Amino acid sequence: MKQGVFKYIFAFGFIVLLIVAYVMFYDKDNNTVEVQDQTSTVNTLITDLRLGIADFDTINPLISKNKNVKEISKLIFDSLITISNDYKLEYVLASEISKTDNLTYIIKLKENIKWQDGSDFNAQDVKFTIDTIKNQSSIYSSNLENVVGLEIIDNYTIKLMLSRRNRIF
Repeated sequence: MKQGVFKYIFAFGFIVLLIVAYVMFYDKDNNTVEVQDQTSTVNTLITDLRLGIADFDTINPLISKNKNVKEISKLIFDSLITISNDYKLEYVLASEISKTDNLTYIIKLKENIKWQDGSDFNAQDVKFTIDTIKNQSSIYSSNLENVVGLEIIDNYTIKLMLSRRNRIF
């Protein structure tokens, strides 16, 4: 008697499984069953980027006061230098940084960098960014509190003057 009950339970479960599988893969618009071809690769262009941010104010890192935006801006904007996973300095937009004394740095920029509109990235862009951050309250303001002067030497070279010694370089 128990074996007969188990046969019916097994048969009932199998039928339910078939119905669920059919419903999951049934395309109601075309009345066809979808079959995934796992041997081919489909390239899809993703046009949306969804990131969760609490207390969102603006995505512009120059004027944002939200520290979460700082992490997201790393996906969009490059810096002059960065620190690698093994804590070494890496050049991103800068090609070279040299010290003339304990308070003055000469920064050479990479010359092959373009903006999205095709225009050249140059020293005027760095000056604009630093001036904008210094003149507003931003999440980057503390990074520039020791900067007392910035002079453009040529299109790809700037001179940065500090009020006190920087321990990084």
